[in-house]
Amino acid sequence: MTETREATNALLAERPNAESALRSVLAADEHGTWTFDDVDVDSGLFGEIVAAGIVEKRDGGYRVSDPAGVRAALDGDGAAESGRRTASGTASSVTMPSLSNVNVDRTAALALVGALVFLALVRLISVSAVFREGTIVLSANDPYFYRYIVETVAAETSGPFDFESLASLPHRVTAGEPLLIVTLWFWTELLGGDANASGLVLALYPVVFAVLTGALVYLSTVRLTDDQRVGLAAVVALALVPAHAYRTSLGFADHHAFDYFWLALTAAALVSLAVRSGRGRDAETGRGRETVTALWSVVFGVAVAGQTLAWEAGPLLILPLGLIIVGWATTAVRAGKSPIRELGGVVGGLALAALLTAGAHVALGWHGATVAFAPAGLVVGAAAVVGVAELASRQEWSSRTLAGGEVVAGVVAFGILPLVVPQLGAELQSGIQFLLETEGIAETQSLVGAEQGSLVGPVLSFGFLILLALPYAGWAVLRSVREYEPAWLAMATYTWYFLALALVQLRFAGELSVFVAVFAGLGFVHLAAKIDAVRTPKPFAEVESGRRGRERANETVGLERPERREAMSLVGLGLLAGSLSFVQVPVKTGQLLVSDGMYDAAMWMREYSEEQGWEYPENYVFSEWSWNRAYNYLVNGESDSYGFAYSNYRDFLGSSNGEKWYRRLQDQVGFIVTQGGVSVARSGDGGGGGATLQSRLHTQYGGGDNSLPGLGHYRALFASDDGSQKVFGLVPGAVLVGQGDSGSQTVQTEVDVGGESVTYERSVQPTENGWYAVRVPHTGEYSLAGERYQVSEEAVESGGFTSEKGSRAVWSFDEGRGEFVFDSEGGHHGSVSGVSWTEGIDGYALEFDGSGSVSVPNAEALSGEDGFTVSAWVRTDEDVDYRGGLEFPRLVANAENGGYGGTEGYQLALGRGNVVAALGDGSDVATLRGPRIDDAEWHHLAVVWDGEEARLYVDGDTAGSREFDGSVTPPNRLGIGSSSDDSRQFRGRIDQVEIRDQPIDSETVIEMYDRFAG
Repeated sequence: MTETREATNALLAERPNAESALRSVLAADEHGTWTFDDVDVDSGLFGEIVAAGIVEKRDGGYRVSDPAGVRAALDGDGAAESGRRTASGTASSVTMPSLSNVNVDRTAALALVGALVFLALVRLISVSAVFREGTIVLSANDPYFYRYIVETVAAETSGPFDFESLASLPHRVTAGEPLLIVTLWFWTELLGGDANASGLVLALYPVVFAVLTGALVYLSTVRLTDDQRVGLAAVVALALVPAHAYRTSLGFADHHAFDYFWLALTAAALVSLAVRSGRGRDAETGRGRETVTALWSVVFGVAVAGQTLAWEAGPLLILPLGLIIVGWATTAVRAGKSPIRELGGVVGGLALAALLTAGAHVALGWHGATVAFAPAGLVVGAAAVVGVAELASRQEWSSRTLAGGEVVAGVVAFGILPLVVPQLGAELQSGIQFLLETEGIAETQSLVGAEQGSLVGPVLSFGFLILLALPYAGWAVLRSVREYEPAWLAMATYTWYFLALALVQLRFAGELSVFVAVFAGLGFVHLAAKIDAVRTPKPFAEVESGRRGRERANETVGLERPERREAMSLVGLGLLAGSLSFVQVPVKTGQLLVSDGMYDAAMWMREYSEEQGWEYPENYVFSEWSWNRAYNYLVNGESDSYGFAYSNYRDFLGSSNGEKWYRRLQDQVGFIVTQGGVSVARSGDGGGGGATLQSRLHTQYGGGDNSLPGLGHYRALFASDDGSQKVFGLVPGAVLVGQGDSGSQTVQTEVDVGGESVTYERSVQPTENGWYAVRVPHTGEYSLAGERYQVSEEAVESGGFTSEKGSRAVWSFDEGRGEFVFDSEGGHHGSVSGVSWTEGIDGYALEFDGSGSVSVPNAEALSGEDGFTVSAWVRTDEDVDYRGGLEFPRLVANAENGGYGGTEGYQLALGRGNVVAALGDGSDVATLRGPRIDDAEWHHLAVVWDGEEARLYVDGDTAGSREFDGSVTPPNRLGIGSSSDDSRQFRGRIDQVEIRDQPIDSETVIEMYDRFAG
């Protein structure tokens, strides 16, 4: 004994990693003569053991020369004595843990900590982009929704223990991710409850839960494989799966990291229950075994409840449990085991989950009934499956008969239940739509979709690890089919289920990564064994060594210190397996980060907004929807929804009609952000001509040339240093006006866009009657048609014209084109929209289509306070019913929309086809009615007020008069073809509109009529 013990001690001193090999040899020796294939020892080490005399050849095999001496060296004298007593049958075979075992455990623990640290470091590569200049900048778009919601809830609660408020959370929380929000809220409140606390919590939470998930993956893998090496390899694989790494990276605070944790906890508890059932590997018996099983059952129930409450689609993540239970019960019957005994812990855990989720729904209002009672439905189904399987076991039905019956019953149940419970049918249909609708969002595309590039997609999302994992997941299926291995069945089912979901929507790649890591870890160690870098992993060693290997199933393979050659082989294999991940993880993570240009633009907008004294929604940022929440949170703190941007921004970029979008956005948007490299399709909305707004804004800062009209309402405010982000504001814009016949004119000025000076330039063509007009959004000095103009901020903000105003206005509408009409007498020029030029009573006239008008701003000089004259030539449209259809259109008005009896100002209009004139101050009003003119002929209309009497003329004849010595509200804005607020639009033609700030006599009215009636 002494010689063998000394030889063993010498070997251990030289090769500390030989301990597990020697224990494997001792275990094989207990059954008599054995061969090299019966032990889990690499050939080199085995040769050293034989050379040391510890093992010797006997009877065509091997035997340990002195088992007691080897045990003494491994465990000490006490353990050796215990071994001798065990051999004689007088003592228990259970030994106390030795110092060497403690050392191995310590080594495994340190190795696990190192692997988890590595996992965390991979997720911290974004640290410099998240923590900048004292600001916490989360990644991507959706995390800002969670930050907004957490801060909203924190503002309405009074501390981390204000649990009463959890029953009154906003609906978007209770119907979405209540458990996640409450968890984030609790830690935010614990750290102070302010924006800094929420930012810190949300930035760190994904990394913390990624580490917790990694620990659970290790636990699941070791319990599944009995091999600590495979467990460590699985953690490292999880660290390097791009789909998991970027979704749990620092700052990417959406629901994914939380979901992965609960999924991993569910799997770990299920595997623990299955391993105890399938292998009987634990030493406890009786009450001790039942206690441990009960504890895992409780963990399983809590995990399923957490998975359900964490996300509104949580039932989709617990659905594979039903498949696992069916397979487990069926294989239990085939193995001759009692399904009730085997699956009792699982069914009990599901019952606990059902109570927890239903309780949260009833007490706190969390989730709708369908989600909240999903575990209850699962436990009912599980109980039915287990009960039928138990009956099959006792009646000795075949497993095939049982499986066929379960399939038929499942199909019938899924077909009938939606009819019996209509709400369930509606929810099922909604779930199918959730899976199949892509919504134009990247994560709703398939793993092998067009954007991913067919079979390249899985490799980009998982690296080469997916190629390593799937063959072993297939092997697990075969193993669970051939033998009673419910743990392998569970892990394989999870893997293939989430692979199927990921093939529908990429968002489930993260869930799949948890199980890919397990099988990738197994595959890595197995391949390493094939090149003699490590010993064969336990599951394959068991198969290769046959019955004796399975009899040693209660021995977990520990860690060994590899030799130099082995270490180099492991490093090389690891670099090969993770090579693509080393590239893809930084790339995928980088795509989520707020870029420097975006951050600079957001900070500039926030500062500018504060200087202007804007409050939300005045400072709403209109941007690409995929960054809209991020922009708005950083600028104004509001990031509840990106719906408006999602519905409108792409159409805006693809449009060429800047005027239309200005009118639509002016009261809803504070900033517009464009970014480089964006490709948009033309919207085909017409108007404005030329290239898309994306091109005209981002490339030319809203300017234009002879081939491309510029934009007058979009003020360039900021450009990032790299030019990737540009910010614009919406302004009415000042209009420069001039006359001449020298052809195209160019106006330009220098503009400061956040520290850089750029040239804003526009070209303008004269109208057919020789007028120039161009709207500009910037202050500064311009030249046009030989004249120099100084544009003030007041002119830009008011939308006014730079011309001086007189007390008389004449619009002949002979421009023939363009977006302006010109007053040849008093400088009261106007903007047109929704109109076209056509043949008039003299030259051109304006054709109104019922949606357009002419707007004349700053018309105070035409107030008519002491008397006025308003005249126009009008022709109705023969296809319009002015009596029953277009009943009350306005022709010329400075009054807003309202009844004629409440007129504030004056208006010339129609009333069911008859001419109507009204004037007053809203309470004292004069209304005059004339004849019908809806005959598709030209008619001259005029209304005159001299301070005492108002008269209405039609075609030079007096059509009505009445005394009126009241007052007329001074106008500010004038409408032609509509009221002054752009309502009650006219359909037909209008020509030769004239307004004088004084009355004229009847003879002058007749002269005006005769001038064109001829």
